[in-house]
Amino acid sequence: MLVAHTPACTVEEAYTLGKFRDPLGGGDRLILGPRFFGVVDAATEKYGHSWTIDGTSMSGEAAMATVLARKLSKSTAELWQVLSHAQSELQEAALMSGIDLRKPGASPLASLVIYDSKARFLYHLGDCSFGFVLPHGFMPLYHERLVDRLAATRRAQIIKAFAEEGTLPVGVDPGREAIMEDLRAAVTLANANPLAYSPHDTLHGVPKRDLVYPVFDAISPPAPALISLPADLKSLVLSSDGYPKLFPSLRDSEEYLDTSLRLDPMRIGDHASTKGIAPGAVSFDDRSYLKISV
Repeated sequence: MLVAHTPACTVEEAYTLGKFRDPLGGGDRLILGPRFFGVVDAATEKYGHSWTIDGTSMSGEAAMATVLARKLSKSTAELWQVLSHAQSELQEAALMSGIDLRKPGASPLASLVIYDSKARFLYHLGDCSFGFVLPHGFMPLYHERLVDRLAATRRAQIIKAFAEEGTLPVGVDPGREAIMEDLRAAVTLANANPLAYSPHDTLHGVPKRDLVYPVFDAISPPAPALISLPADLKSLVLSSDGYPKLFPSLRDSEEYLDTSLRLDPMRIGDHASTKGIAPGAVSFDDRSYLKISV
C-alpha cells in the first residue's frame, strides 16, 4: 500500500498486482502524481507484435503501459499534451520495431481513468471503473464494452456446453480459443468510424457499427470523457477492470474478488470474462485500485 500527499490530493489506498503476480501491475499501472493520479490498463496483446522500448523487447501491452505511465507520472502539462507526447514516443518505437501502425490491430490499446489534481477534473477513457464515496453512500460506475460482453457470453456458453457433455479438457480453455478471432476483430473496432461498416457487417450477430468503442491508441486523437465530481464528494475510487465489483475500501474490493475467483475461476458465471484464470496466475486479469481524497 502506498500513501502520498499533494496540496490538492491525498492518496488513501493504492494497490496493483499483475495476474501473474507482477508487483508492477503487468499491463496495469498506477499513476501517483505529481499532477495526475489514476489507473492505466493496457489491453492484452492480440496480434503478437514485439516492441522495443529503451532497448528492451516487450509486448505491445507492456510497451503501452510503460510509455503511458512514464509520461503521466512525470509531466505537469495538460492531459492532452501528455497523451500526445506518449503517442509520439509509441510511434517512434513502432518505427524502430518495424511495426506499421496503419495496419488494423497494429497499435496497442489502453484504458485509463485519471484525476487531474490541478484542474480538479476526472478523465475517463475505455473500460476502467470509478466510484464516488459520498456522505450517504458509495456510487460505483462500470464501463464494460458491449463487444467484450458478447465475447464473454459466447465463451461461457462454449465452456458450459463442453462441461455438460463431460468433455471439458483439463488445463485448456476451449472457449477462449473459439473467440480469439473475434477478439482480434474487436481490436480493429477501436476508435473506428461506425459509418465505415455496412449494417450487414456483423460480429456476434450485432452490426459492427454498433460495437465501435473509444480507447487510447498510438495514432487516434485522444478523446477522454471529462467528468465533473460531485460537490459533496468525500473520496474518489479508481480501478482497472480487474475488479469485478468496486467497494469504498481496498479490503472489501479484494475480499469480493477473492470470493468471486474461488467460486468461478473460469469466469463463466455472474462476472463472465473473455478469459479465466490461466495456469500459474492469481487472477483472470491484472488489477489496480486507487482511493484518493480531493
